[in-house]
Formats: sequence, C-alpha cells, structure tokens
Amino acid sequence: MSGAVVELLGEGRVAVRGPLRYATVPGLWQAARKLATEAPLVTVDLSGVTESDSAALALLLEWMREVRGRGGEIRFTGMPNQLEAIARMSGLEGLLPLGAAT
Repeated sequence: MSGAVVELLGEGRVAVRGPLRYATVPGLWQAARKLATEAPLVTVDLSGVTESDSAALALLLEWMREVRGRGGEIRFTGMPNQLEAIARMSGLEGLLPLGAAT
C-alpha cells in the first residue's frame, strides 16, 4: 500500500489504513472535514496503520480539533506502538483521547 486511506464506516466509526508519514498525511487533511460532520462520537481505529511519524501525530491533533470544534467527541483506538511512543516523547499522550477497541 503506497498511501494511507481513511474509510468512513458509518455511525461515527472511521478506520485508517496504511502509512501515516510526512509524505502521506497531507492527502488526509481534508478527511477532518468529513469527521467533523459525523456522529457526536467519532471513533478512529488506527490498528491498520503500518508506519507513522510526527506528521501522523499532527494529523490526529487536527482531527481532534475539528471534531471538538463542532462540539463532538473523538476517540482513537488501536494506536500503533510507534505513534504512541512519539506522542509520549512529545508530552502529548495525555492529550490524545485513547479508548479501548470496541
């Protein structure tokens, strides 16, 4: 898989697959607008993310800003270890709403 894909599954569920890296994240910024029009609770499943870097963290923060900006709630599940480590090193792990996969 050369690029990352955001799949809207309905009922506020979203799946992200592929590499979330500097080269692939710019194409996903617009997905935030779709997330912002979803259900009151948006659950983003990251278990399909194959690679990540700090651009992935920036993307999650943007999605969080968009969803919360319209009064919604967002939760990230299946956070890859690499992305969790980047968040921890950046001091942002407490800011990200992490939830168990359902």
